[in-house]
Amino acid sequence: MSEGPKTLDEHREYLHDAAKLQLWYAHHWKAQHPDESFVDVFRNRIDIYRKTDINSENLNPKATKWDDPRWQELEKEILSAHDFFDDDSEAFEMAAFDVVKPHIDARCQRDFEDRSALKGYQCGSLKYDFYDDGFPQRIFVHIANALAPKSIFEDPSYLPKCFEEVMEKGGKEHDATEMYTSTWLNSHPAWLKLFPSVWQDRMEPAEKDVQWHFGYWGQFINARGTFNHKLGAKMRATGEFPYWPRRSWCTFEEMREHLDSLNK
Repeated sequence: MSEGPKTLDEHREYLHDAAKLQLWYAHHWKAQHPDESFVDVFRNRIDIYRKTDINSENLNPKATKWDDPRWQELEKEILSAHDFFDDDSEAFEMAAFDVVKPHIDARCQRDFEDRSALKGYQCGSLKYDFYDDGFPQRIFVHIANALAPKSIFEDPSYLPKCFEEVMEKGGKEHDATEMYTSTWLNSHPAWLKLFPSVWQDRMEPAEKDVQWHFGYWGQFINARGTFNHKLGAKMRATGEFPYWPRRSWCTFEEMREHLDSLNK
């Protein structure tokens, strides 16, 4: 049975744990990619900016203001810590977290109350968009958790209903006949059960060019919106994401046929 909604203190703990893991990973990534500047790693591979009070917008700001003097000062201190602990990821993590923690705590209440992550989700925990990427018949599916603190997998009938709605609305709005997505969930067994076999047949290789967004980092958030310590520990032990994002697609006809089979 699901626990109740997370508290403000639990949300603060999540933000702290997520930031610590990301700082550790940034150091680890840089060690594996010596030709990449640490500034680029810090800005593009992890998501510290959006968790701080330097981000004056919601969880999905229209722009990241790298030229903000407060960010420049924070980044200067982070770079100094990296130069000092260039061969020690854990020591860097601790020093860097001391720098970012006050900025995270200053935004924590606003972050806790922010509901913009579900903005625009037309179909429960799913949202579709059309991107002009050479496939005019295809819509992209985004995934969130509109049921928190419950899991989107708790009720086996829930996500199939969301997908039926995606196909109905997306078909009418964009004349779409196909869907695709790129997400860490495409490496997760519970998610893959929702799709026809051709979904896995068409699966593209893991996308290992790590980016800051939830397509990579969402796996470290559990159903309640708190930190997934099991997967966090696994990343620290291996240096790898437990679930890598992958891309795949199927037709609406293939999806409907498969969803019908689940009900038999």
